[in-house]
Amino acid sequence: RGREMALNNLQKQSFKDIQDNEIYQTELVNEVINVTENLYFSQSKFNKISFEHAELGELEFTKCVFIGCDWSNLDLSKARFYDCDFTQCKFFGTNFIGAYFKTTQFNHTNLNYANFSDSTLKQVTFENCELIESLFQTCTFSKIEFRHTNINLANFWGTNLKGIDFSNTEFDAIEVTLDQLNGIQINALQAGVFARLLGIKII
Repeated sequence: RGREMALNNLQKQSFKDIQDNEIYQTELVNEVINVTENLYFSQSKFNKISFEHAELGELEFTKCVFIGCDWSNLDLSKARFYDCDFTQCKFFGTNFIGAYFKTTQFNHTNLNYANFSDSTLKQVTFENCELIESLFQTCTFSKIEFRHTNINLANFWGTNLKGIDFSNTEFDAIEVTLDQLNGIQINALQAGVFARLLGIKII
């Protein structure tokens, strides 16, 4: 909330005025954006923006707020996000392979079928999100939180899940590497899922 308040006095711009390889502090509202360039934004606000292009250039966002934005089916493998907030956004099927996130929050956001494999996520929170059939294979996790989030059929193969709290998540099945579960936290209902993964029969 504090970050959003600090961005209330930004000057609104049109994306047609944004140039390649420049650093911007701005507000963009209600636009469809076709990005093919290298762009860098700091302390900017994006409201109801639809990003369109099959393969984006290098993108870097620092202390930015995104509200109601659509990034579905984009290639964000070259993107870096530092201290950003996403609220009611859509990342359906988005490619985050190799992307970098630090101190970033996703709130009420649809990330179904998103692919985070080989990405780095440090101090990232998913709250009230949809992550159905998302991929987190061979990721680097540090201080990750999943709060009231649906991770059904998500795939965490090769990712160290040590100490992660899944107790407030929703899933009937997930895929994990069994020797990288040390210290995870689950609730009583989820215990049966992990028992099946471990080949344990509960009588």
